[in-house]
Amino acid sequence: MPEDDSAKEFVSQLQFSPQVRVFNVANGTDIFRFPVPDSMVGKTLKDAALQSRFGLSVICVVKADQTVNDVGILSVGLVPENDISEDTIINDGDILICYGSEKGFLKLAPITLPRQ
Repeated sequence: MPEDDSAKEFVSQLQFSPQVRVFNVANGTDIFRFPVPDSMVGKTLKDAALQSRFGLSVICVVKADQTVNDVGILSVGLVPENDISEDTIINDGDILICYGSEKGFLKLAPITLPRQ
């Protein structure tokens, strides 16, 4: 039932920091959107080993994009980088979008993300 799915998604959101978004895809499988943990900054996706360590597949890296306009005003935006490979470097300010189980994400969360 849609109400049950919504309730499960809401409860799932409560257990993580507000910076983490969880979207239920199917029973036991979710999409997670979260800021890059400090421990992964400067590493490649291969070196971060999210799949082998946590069972999470990276489907997108959202990069921070800074531009200065002609008047000198800094503008910061987010640009999804869908053309990723194992050689993609993870930078500070990036956001990862991963697919996997909540159980796998919970293994990652205590190591890298603040819980509230």
